[in-house]
Amino acid sequence: MVFADAGVAYARIPGMPNRIASRGLRALASGCADPDTLADATWIDEVELLTARELIRRYPAAFVFAIVQDPAERIADCYRDLIACEAPLPTFYSRRGFDKTMDLDAFVERICLIGDLRAENHFRSQANILSYKKRLVPELVVRAGSLDADWPALRTAIADRSGRDVGPAPALGAPAEDGLVERLRAGHLFSRLLRRYHNDYRTFFDAKPE
Repeated sequence: MVFADAGVAYARIPGMPNRIASRGLRALASGCADPDTLADATWIDEVELLTARELIRRYPAAFVFAIVQDPAERIADCYRDLIACEAPLPTFYSRRGFDKTMDLDAFVERICLIGDLRAENHFRSQANILSYKKRLVPELVVRAGSLDADWPALRTAIADRSGRDVGPAPALGAPAEDGLVERLRAGHLFSRLLRRYHNDYRTFFDAKPE
């Protein structure tokens, strides 16, 4: 998402990262960080949607940022949104061996069998999504789990570049109490995630695969 007049671009990761970014993006587009003013805004008109290749070719000097999510939290969200909900499975998933009765172990196993070249963006590795020709595109990456620590640098960088204030870090709701993240961070499931998302852990979360 390119805000050409501000010289800023946002590299999108589906799910929670996009939800975190939404208010700041509306503030960037409008030039106003007042929550009351932004409350009713739903879409951003003054934005260009480009591929990484187009972004680099057309706006090589743009300040690019992204928001990433810990893989365990991301896959837990993916399981909730796809399996543990009433909505039918999207066609991509139903054609690739996913079903609404599968437990968390089976879901992780299926995801780990699908590489990034064939993965849907909700479980494609974030390092892959954010890279072009094996180079990370964003200049600054904010971690969803460390907003208080990471957001001020983003706010300052955007203000320096555009003169606009994206406001303070958004408040996150209470975490789900279904135990999915805890299960994904323990034992064999975590070992599987470390291997499947080794680039994410190594690039953004200072962890290495076993």
